[in-house]
Amino acid sequence: MNKRLIFTCSIALLALAALACGLPGGLPGAEQTVGAAATGVSEQLPTLEAQFTQFASELTRNAPALDATATVVEATLQALGSEVGQGELLTAVAGTLAPPTTVSGGEGDAGLPTPTLSAPGGGPTIFDGGDGYDTTLVNTISIGQTASGEITATFEAHNWLFEGVGGQVVTIRVESQGEADPFVKLINPDGAVIAQNDDYGGTFNALITVTLPLSGTYTIRVTAWSPGAYTISLEQ
Repeated sequence: MNKRLIFTCSIALLALAALACGLPGGLPGAEQTVGAAATGVSEQLPTLEAQFTQFASELTRNAPALDATATVVEATLQALGSEVGQGELLTAVAGTLAPPTTVSGGEGDAGLPTPTLSAPGGGPTIFDGGDGYDTTLVNTISIGQTASGEITATFEAHNWLFEGVGGQVVTIRVESQGEADPFVKLINPDGAVIAQNDDYGGTFNALITVTLPLSGTYTIRVTAWSPGAYTISLEQ
């Protein structure tokens, strides 16, 4: 039984009794009211004790699971750093997020590594560039190729993959079609955002020219401040 609860109830009973005794003439019915309250509390003590015992039992039984959850949360926070999002944390606790090898810098922080998500079916690794948007398209593009896409929602993103060689200079053009306002990032094979651009030359188009730092599969990630259609070109 919770000793603090018993002590609190006892103090309450003594206070009520003292109040009744100290009132002029005892106020008719005060003693009966205090007595009834004391009886009610006494009758509730077994129920309160049973509830406390059940709570303690459930807490003891669930202790291993709670401890495991706390360990996952702590490991996730240490791995992702202060920029961890609520969705990432909840997903990690559920055990569905692949252990991150890098830290998300958020959209607009070029040069910072980003979280990695394993694609279903053993496909290519999906990098989100720190934006956490829903990747609705993963496709390939080659040097000299122009392709098109359409982003239909603000929190939607497309990943275009290409094979690059260290020291190679590439230019990426993402041009707006209609009302679209695209934003583009280039993510290296290790998951770091190495370049990004928005509204090049005073237009809604985006342009990146960069020397690739290493060989491997690069990700061109296209998001949009305003959804719509766009074309993407990869040039050397």
